Amino acid sequence: MNTLNTGKDDPAVIRFMTAFHTLRDRIDDEPQGLLNLGIENGSVMELALVLADAAKALNDAERREPRIFTAPADMKFIDAWRDFERRYAKPVSDLGFYNIVGWRPNEIWKDGKERSVGQYEIEATSAQVDARSLNTAMDFAFQQASEEPLALDEDFVEEVLDGVKAWEKIAAQFGSDVAGVLRRRALVPFVLIPRHVSSHHGEGEKLSLLTHLEQAQTAFICGAPFAAVALMRSILEVTLREHYRSEGKDLYELINNCKTLPPSVSKETLRRLKWFANDILHFNKEKVSMPDDLEKDLLEHFFVLRALIEGAPEKKPSA
Repeated sequence: MNTLNTGKDDPAVIRFMTAFHTLRDRIDDEPQGLLNLGIENGSVMELALVLADAAKALNDAERREPRIFTAPADMKFIDAWRDFERRYAKPVSDLGFYNIVGWRPNEIWKDGKERSVGQYEIEATSAQVDARSLNTAMDFAFQQASEEPLALDEDFVEEVLDGVKAWEKIAAQFGSDVAGVLRRRALVPFVLIPRHVSSHHGEGEKLSLLTHLEQAQTAFICGAPFAAVALMRSILEVTLREHYRSEGKDLYELINNCKTLPPSVSKETLRRLKWFANDILHFNKEKVSMPDDLEKDLLEHFFVLRALIEGAPEKKPSA
């Protein structure tokens, strides 16, 4: 699957929706006991693995897309996908882990206590491994092309060496943070744009909400958090004004005057994003977090924007 169309007719979406509804009905929509039930019941385990595979296909498709969001998306799929992420992803993932290694996915630390590993730590470790593998592959390619050129086509050798040089330029740009780029790429939230939001911003609009969102996430991934924050503040203002139809002369009033927000978003969380952006844009050094905390803060605000965009109300037709 080279592309992802999040409409209801996409095969990957149909497969996920079928698997999700089947498992949900089988366990009476009570995922909190899924790990134990799956270990004890082979049919539940099988349903969970089918769902895990369907969800992985969607995640893989998301990460292959040149843009970090897709539009337009069917609202039923958005609701089901977010419900899966919120309540089902962890127990389904745990069952998949148990199915492979035969024990529950907890880590035993030096103090003898069990502690679950968070998603940030998992992606950080995975990114470090990928970065090392990437450097190893480049070193191997350079060695093969440099030391055994007689066994290879001359044009091919030249192309390999040019490729290694190109990679060295990228590595010089990002320094030792190649792992950081990979980590942030995995952690940045994928936003599913509802049809009524997407239709408001045409593909030809160079300064549309969608373009701002794409560039904010790209800036974050590439390690330019201040640039990302400036765009996030703009996205917040545009979303409140155009999709929540809030009124006000500035962002402060737009937040205070907004009458309807999604259940997972409060005015306080929006104010925190506004204050966060103001501190950075006004060079308030005392209130800006250290790099690791800054990255986590940005991720938190990206999730708020995602919930705000995906939960935007449809404009009621005129009477």
